[in-house]
Amino acid sequence: MAVRWSLALLVIACIIALLAAGCGQKTEDIPLAELKVDFDALEQMGTLTYNVGLGADPKGNNPSRTFLLEIGVSLMPDSVVLHDTLVVGESRTAAVTISKKNSFLGLKQSTLTAQVQGADPKTETVIVTDGKAAVQNAQGMSVSLDYPPGTVSQSALFRLVTQLPREKGRRFVFYSYFDPLGTQVEIARPNSPFALEYRGLQMTDVGGQIKELNLLELTGVRRPMQFFVDEKGVLQRMSTDEDATVMWLVP
Repeated sequence: MAVRWSLALLVIACIIALLAAGCGQKTEDIPLAELKVDFDALEQMGTLTYNVGLGADPKGNNPSRTFLLEIGVSLMPDSVVLHDTLVVGESRTAAVTISKKNSFLGLKQSTLTAQVQGADPKTETVIVTDGKAAVQNAQGMSVSLDYPPGTVSQSALFRLVTQLPREKGRRFVFYSYFDPLGTQVEIARPNSPFALEYRGLQMTDVGGQIKELNLLELTGVRRPMQFFVDEKGVLQRMSTDEDATVMWLVP
């Protein structure tokens, strides 16, 4: 009888342990608005340079075309300024984005200047007010887009992923996302938000060097992304379109 009771207790203990493990793995959704951003740390990263590869093979290597992207952050008393410069051959496109000091790095105004060597620069400005983004070029042509409060831009994502807690089972969710390759802001359904989630450590290729990095994924959007961040919070690699588009840090 004692043996039977011991076996029964052992089975019960195993069931409890399995249930506890299952509960521990449950994903917790946290509004991105609750993220505490260290703005000084963003500025202290300095200017980082990345190779951007298009048309990569299925493993995200050997892109058919490679460009350079420089990103940096500077601080103003009430704003965060995102500096992004893309260099493609003799073409140089610089974006200076003035953002709010909040968890979304909410867009206030962005000026995009594109210039090909030997030609006059072309400028486009985006100003966000009252849930609308007005896009205007130098010729005075203007387009208005819906841009709800709490919208996260792709440029902001490159900074925010360096700030997310590296803890499994936590998803930071939001409902509005601006992809510059799209024609409008993506709006999530209330029951299926966009999410940034930490997936754990993973080995990945960063410019020919295999590194163990923290993987964070952006899900729910039309073009999901994977971000690989080191222990110092430096974004080392980004990939999207099933690794057909990759971005990796230049040493």
